[in-house]
Amino acid sequence: MVRSKLLLLSSVLLIAGCATLSEDECLTGNWQSIGYTDGAKGQAPERIDEHNKACSKHGIPVDLETWLAGYDQGLDVYCTADNGAWVGASGISYKKVCTGPRGEAFHYGHQAGIEVYEAEAARDRAQTDYETSERELADLQYSIEHEEGRARNTSLTRDERDAALAELRRLERQYGRVEHQMREISYAIDDLESHAFNLRSRLRQHFPNMTTY
Repeated sequence: MVRSKLLLLSSVLLIAGCATLSEDECLTGNWQSIGYTDGAKGQAPERIDEHNKACSKHGIPVDLETWLAGYDQGLDVYCTADNGAWVGASGISYKKVCTGPRGEAFHYGHQAGIEVYEAEAARDRAQTDYETSERELADLQYSIEHEEGRARNTSLTRDERDAALAELRRLERQYGRVEHQMREISYAIDDLESHAFNLRSRLRQHFPNMTTY
């Protein structure tokens, strides 16, 4: 099985990016420990290619087989239902590294976590909409006061005052629509927050060993 993994990884091209290891780390690195850390963080298998790219600059080879042994052990830590729940709920990118039985466990928790993440994202979007409407209302209030002053300004012509009055009425109608919209959004935020809270509580109950969330 290890040999098949070696063949698979050796076929992957080196990918560009910042060096993952320094020269000292390449020289003194415990490749099993490095692999374990990568696996426990849910790094993709191609991570070894990044290490190889970093170390090859210093003429130092990577120990692929030892790294793989550690990487597989690290996946045992990462690919759990509790960690899947945390990853999903936190919105952290998942690189699809969990397979087989441990993959099934991870995906079970991950789906539950994503449900929470999406519920909270919907609540946050509604909150953003509310804040946008608040700013719109403030702008309308400023414009209303401006047009009220123009409508009362006797130095303007009758036509100008009538135009200001017409604009004032339009702005007042728009103000009322935005106020109504804000009330609807406020109700939606309450519902979404309640839904997200219930999902969070359920997530913690079902995955008690989940990383603090």
